[in-house]
Amino acid sequence: MSGEASGPVPLGRGFFARPAPTVAADLVGKLLVGPGDGLVARVVETEAYRHDDPACHGYRGRTARNAPLFGPPGHAYVYFSYGMHWCLNVATGVEGIAEGCLLRAAEPLEGLARMRARRGAAADRDLLRGPGRLGQAYGLGRADSGSDMCGRGPLCFADDGACPAVASGPRVGVAHGADTPWRFYVPDSRWVSAYKRNPARPRRLGPFHPALVLIRLREKHIRTNAGGPAGRIGAQADDRVAGHLCAGRRPLPPHPCGLLGRAVGAAVRGRRRGPGARTRPAPGVRPPRRRRRRARRARPP
Repeated sequence: MSGEASGPVPLGRGFFARPAPTVAADLVGKLLVGPGDGLVARVVETEAYRHDDPACHGYRGRTARNAPLFGPPGHAYVYFSYGMHWCLNVATGVEGIAEGCLLRAAEPLEGLARMRARRGAAADRDLLRGPGRLGQAYGLGRADSGSDMCGRGPLCFADDGACPAVASGPRVGVAHGADTPWRFYVPDSRWVSAYKRNPARPRRLGPFHPALVLIRLREKHIRTNAGGPAGRIGAQADDRVAGHLCAGRRPLPPHPCGLLGRAVGAAVRGRRRGPGARTRPAPGVRPPRRRRRRARRARPP
């Protein structure tokens, strides 16, 4: 038995034939070997995407662009982002189902001169810190999409035994499924890209979020046992507004029969004490119906 240390071992097909979150977490710490020009980097940040995820490119079905994402597992999926960046993904899971991992950042180990030439005047820390920068430093393009990354193509992954600590959190820049913790990274690495929240994504509910306020109003409504049709309609309206806000959409106007609507209306009526203030009609008296003024057309003589 020789005492020589064995070199990095290329990752086989079975490594990628697993769910995307599992593969993405295990890819952190692996080596990304470049296309024959001596580029080697250690992966420090990945993201996972599945077919039932609205943020996945294959969520709406197969196209000519995203076909490599449907497998076989272990093949590269390279797409053009924002009209300027090529981003590298690797297909995972079962062939025929869209699933993959996005490589977000890596620590450069070998071939830094070649990376600097491709990245221009970027600092060494920013050579591979971000999916677009990684694709540029490795010289990726449309021709690389669909290539086999299991040791048979220009790109491949290898394992040298490194096992860094891995943390997880929400993904960067996605508006759908944004709170899903499928971003995996090395927490103490200076090569990890900065986390940026998509301004269109729904934010987590704080203690004074309107949705939670409406839910508390609903509970108060039940405790006070406000009966009658208006009370039931108001409770349903409060639930509808709360659900609308919990989904991250824009706030709906409160229903006039809801607790919030009645509270706002009472506050507005309380400030109106001059001429034209609205008063509630006496019981049994039907309020007059407002008639719309219709423009009379001049009849021909």
